[in-house]
Amino acid sequence: MQLSCGSASFLRAILQKFPGCGTPGELILVASGLALYGGNLLLTILGNPIDPLDCMLQVGVFGLSLMPPAYKCFLWLTRDSKATSFAAAFLSIMLTIAPAWFRLVAGVHRHPVLWVVNFMLEKPLLRFGLCLYWLAALCLLPYLYSIAKHNGAPQILVRKGYHILAVMMFVPAVLIEKEFLHLAFTVALVIFGLVEMLRIWQIPHIGPRITEFMAVFADHRDSDKLIVSHFSLLLGCAVPVWFHHGWRLRPLATLAGILSIGIGDTMASYVGYNYGSWRISSTSKKTVEGTMAGIMSLGFSCALIQRLVSPICFQTYQLAIPAVLAGLLEAYTSQMDNMFVPLVFYASFLAM
Repeated sequence: MQLSCGSASFLRAILQKFPGCGTPGELILVASGLALYGGNLLLTILGNPIDPLDCMLQVGVFGLSLMPPAYKCFLWLTRDSKATSFAAAFLSIMLTIAPAWFRLVAGVHRHPVLWVVNFMLEKPLLRFGLCLYWLAALCLLPYLYSIAKHNGAPQILVRKGYHILAVMMFVPAVLIEKEFLHLAFTVALVIFGLVEMLRIWQIPHIGPRITEFMAVFADHRDSDKLIVSHFSLLLGCAVPVWFHHGWRLRPLATLAGILSIGIGDTMASYVGYNYGSWRISSTSKKTVEGTMAGIMSLGFSCALIQRLVSPICFQTYQLAIPAVLAGLLEAYTSQMDNMFVPLVFYASFLAM
């Protein structure tokens, strides 16, 4: 009983600290993920062998969790110099905690940055080529920003531009170099975390510009205290990649987040916004036309990818069931669909 009351108090405290940024269901999902991470962390401390790629994810999350106390400590030492404190906190973690943890857990006697460089050089043409391709795709960001800020395009459709960008960037990487994508998602999570800290702490010259840029794409779940929409997009795409190691047998499971967010959700929003007329309920903005478009596009994309690359031949109903589940959940859930739909879509493929 005491544990239940303590958990409820913790959930209420988080929701009060960051109002409007999530529901109790979303917070429980995040808490479950952190508990899973903590259990994995405990197993590695007890000597359970771990792959360096998984260790990099541990190092990233652990390092981000240490940034706030380290920043506050250096802020006190430097007498409120925000930029110096942030740089000192980051460098202290990178030069001490990160290499020590990498050596202790993964047994790699090399700094994580040097390990990443060596990892890149194992397949230089492919991996550096993917980096160049991603940089070229990211050149579309100023265009999306311009559309959102100056052209008066509907925000919901502009935000789906990021979803399409995710499909362009990540589907080829899953199919040809999944291990590198695993690492790239880890690096992206760390960068997103650092950028959000720069914005929240309003580091001079950088923080205000980040706030101005992010405000254009923020939705009702975001606030000045915390912007979560970009994290939900990243985690929705990344979690199936991080979880699913048997991807050669079930590549559709690895692509679950990318396809459900980048294709199903995008098509549902586009068709529903432009052509939808039948609401699925009196209290929802979702439409029957949009939901059907999302389900059909998701099923078609899965069938196409299966035909091209999958060694396992699913029957039509085996592709239809996950697509229908994902489409209906996206239509009816009040939770953050970018987080919940990919997990359901992923689990439904594993169950087939």
